[in-house]
Amino acid sequence: MEKIVIEIDNPTAEEFKKFSPQTRSRFGETVAIALKKIINDATDENYKRFLDAISDEAQRNGLTEDILNDLLKADD
Repeated sequence: MEKIVIEIDNPTAEEFKKFSPQTRSRFGETVAIALKKIINDATDENYKRFLDAISDEAQRNGLTEDILNDLLKADD
């Protein structure tokens, strides 16, 4: 495997650093799978479907628009 660097906001990075090495590794594997899918399906329509699928999953896991807005405001 090869390492790449992806920039994220500071609060997210700080939260990520709190995870155990095993959990960070699992996150890395998950992101790698997602990136591979995005790259393999690199059309606008497929990308939109991918984002919709992520949105649906987040909603199933309890993320609401209000919670998302609170998280985004906390980043400011």
